[in-house]
Parts: sequence; C-alpha cells; structure tokens
Amino acid sequence: MRQPNIILAADNVMFQRGMGDRSFLGCLGVCLEFPEKDSFIDDYSGLIDDLVEKSGGVRTRSILKSYDIRKLYGPNVDNYTSDLGDFTRGLAEAGVHIHTAFTTLNPKIVPEGIKLYGIGKNPVETIRPIDFLKRLNTYYPYIAAWKSVISSKIHNATIFLDSFTGEQTDAWYDLVTHHEVQIFPKGDACNPYISSADIVTRYLNEFLSSRHLHLTDDGILPAFESCDVTDFSIYYIGHRDFKKIVPTKKQQIFYEQFYPHPLCYLIPEGLFEKDSEIVEQSPLYQKILDFATEQNSGLKFFTQFEDIPRLRPGDLMIYLGENGKAKAHYLSKLYGVIPQEIAF
Repeated sequence: MRQPNIILAADNVMFQRGMGDRSFLGCLGVCLEFPEKDSFIDDYSGLIDDLVEKSGGVRTRSILKSYDIRKLYGPNVDNYTSDLGDFTRGLAEAGVHIHTAFTTLNPKIVPEGIKLYGIGKNPVETIRPIDFLKRLNTYYPYIAAWKSVISSKIHNATIFLDSFTGEQTDAWYDLVTHHEVQIFPKGDACNPYISSADIVTRYLNEFLSSRHLHLTDDGILPAFESCDVTDFSIYYIGHRDFKKIVPTKKQQIFYEQFYPHPLCYLIPEGLFEKDSEIVEQSPLYQKILDFATEQNSGLKFFTQFEDIPRLRPGDLMIYLGENGKAKAHYLSKLYGVIPQEIAF
C-alpha cells in the first residue's frame, strides 16, 4: 500500500481512428502518481526546457500543454512523438508512476445498448455503445483516476483534474469520498501536474497512431518500451465496470465546489463579440496564465450568471481595460474579491 497524501493528476484524449461509419472510438487516459518531494516543479521545468530546445522554439510561459508543444514542432511529427517519449522517460526517472487506462466496447456484448440513470426519479435511458463512449470521454480523466486508486490501493490522495463535464456516477462518489479532488480550470496550461498528464496522454496517442497500433494492452506496451519506461500500470475499464462508470442520475457534477481558492477569474474589456478568443491569442494571456500558476490556481473567464454564485472572498479578479476594471472593483465591494491588473 502506498503512503497517504500523495499527488495524482489525470487527463485523457479521445482515441479515434477512421471516419464516419467505419471509425473506431475509444477512451485513453493517464493518471500520474507523483513522489512526495518538492523538487518535481524543478524536474518539470527542466523537462519542458528540453522539449522546447529540441523543437527549436521559444518557451512562452512556465506551464505548457501538449497542444502548445505540438505547434512548436510544425510538420516534424516523428521528432515530436519521440521527444514526448523522452519527456515521459524523464518523468519516470523523477519517480513518477504512470497509470494508464483505456476503454473500448464490443457492441456484440451489449446488443441492446447501454442503460443510463434509473436512480430516483430518473427513468432509464438506453444509448448505443459508441454514443456512450463519446459521453464517457467528457469525464474520463476522473474515471482514469478512480481506476488507478482502486487498482493500486491508494488512499487519501490529492487528485488534480482539469475542467470536465459529466453526470453523477458511483465512481465519482467513491473518488470524492475517499480523496481530496481539486479541479483546475485551464489546468493543462497552469498546473504542472495536469500538464504532465496531458503530455504523456498525447505521447501515447501519437505513438499508437504513428505505428497503427490498437488500443489494447499489447498496443500500449510498446509505447513504454520505446522510451525505456518500466514503472507503469495499464488498466482496462469496460463492461465489468459499467455499474461504476455509467451515470446514475441525470444531473451534472457541481465541480465548482472542487475549485482551488483563491481562483483566478478573467474579465476582458468586452469590446468584441468573441473577446475571449482575442485575449487567448495575445502575448498578455501568457502572463495571465503564469500569474495563475504562481497562485497555485486555475484560470476561468468570468461569466456573470454562472460565476456570481461561486465567488469567494479573496478570489482574484484579473481585469483588462477600463470596463473590466470597473466590473472587478464593483464585484470587490459586493463579494470581497481582489481586483488584479497584469502588466504587459
């Protein structure tokens, strides 16, 4: 049994091959188990520096997600996959155990479809296996974490997750009952643990794709062998796990209660119809994400009707422009949030 109070972080990717009616769909997730030491942040920074140097690009912020790294490599897909393997090996050398989970379904085993809900006033609904897999992918990070902790008998862990959408399942109940779960908006861009899980997940997906391997134990194993990683586990989550992973209630998880605080909110100026997209493409956004990282927090674009009930005194309200400033200071008087300006 592993020691309590360890840190886990999970992420996932939809595993899809082919198009249309001939496409194959599955779920692929990674849950990283980190050693109890303070040096991981330095380990992470060094591994990211190595990736950026190999790509020939420039590091724009302290935490990078796999999408950011992919853009640095341009058309050099083979080098990109190989270097992600080096990153994965670096994590293992730093004492990180890599739990890997995957889900594929055989429609012949469930010819009548998969039954959802049925608890309380929620009538049973039946959907096709492929539609269930699409839904499962939206909350698979916590399913991967759940499978990892029960398979490895991990107790009282702190589990970091990126934002997700999903309904109530028994697996979620088990996870939040026995572990401290924290959900970070934009977690793969401002939390080094979630970023690491995202990068390893991307490595496995790219490796399987480039070598036309199936989503099976035998398909995943060569990915670890290729980068000389031996400290890993592979779990299949499937038909026998339906009772735990199928939604029992037609009710979304209220994940805001698991946000870290203070949480960083961002209020743009509001000059354009799609302000958030313009902000995310700006150099200033990189500094805003770095600020959220320094606060050990996540980052969420502020939405009036969605976020007003979630505000807590001490949350950080990052504002842009005079209009954003006025809103941040007004909310400060009402809710005790702290207005914050980020200099360019």
